[in-house]
Amino acid sequence: QQYLLHCRFPDDIAELGAAVGKMVEHHSDYLTLLYVDIAEFGGVHARPHYARMMSSFEAVLAPRFAELRGSSDGPDPAVVFTAIYMQFSNYFIVERLIGAKGHLGLSDGKAIAALTALFERGVGHWSGTKGNGK
Repeated sequence: QQYLLHCRFPDDIAELGAAVGKMVEHHSDYLTLLYVDIAEFGGVHARPHYARMMSSFEAVLAPRFAELRGSSDGPDPAVVFTAIYMQFSNYFIVERLIGAKGHLGLSDGKAIAALTALFERGVGHWSGTKGNGK
């Protein structure tokens, strides 16, 4: 929540990653129950949380998203923010709740940095390398 109060997305993606890591640590019991809900009840209790996630981010970050929409014809910032949030969530859930420590072969700080670089720069620098061994 603290991150959302001062969010400058997309200029602070690493901070988003760190905030998500803290959230997973703080709410590990709740997140574990989500997996129980999915396994035992088909996700009936978890579904509303995920169904309204993007609209919740949109409500909280509306001024920032409006600013971004006005400055670019790129993808919807609410979609991008939610996708990045979910990727960081997945990383920390795998690390903390599932216990697959180092599953990217990196420390948390380096994993956040690598994912941030991916989100900031994409994979376009590899464009044209398919099939030619590069």
